[in-house]
Amino acid sequence: MKNTDEKNAKDISKKILENIKKTFVYESKNIQVTASIGITEYVLLNKDTYDDAYKAMINAKKEGRNTFKLI
Repeated sequence: MKNTDEKNAKDISKKILENIKKTFVYESKNIQVTASIGITEYVLLNKDTYDDAYKAMINAKKEGRNTFKLI
């Protein structure tokens, strides 16, 4: 999320997670999707940026479903 501060990134992540976790019906079955989001701040976009975001996502997954982490 280019040009986004930490608070706004968290707010956007919360909204995404709220919308994803809504249960929907498919072929008469209730389906619930969850997500884990990794967030990192960067000045220069490079491999380390992606690695940090990946680490944040892994930490979010370890904490539980439907959450986000910021590194």
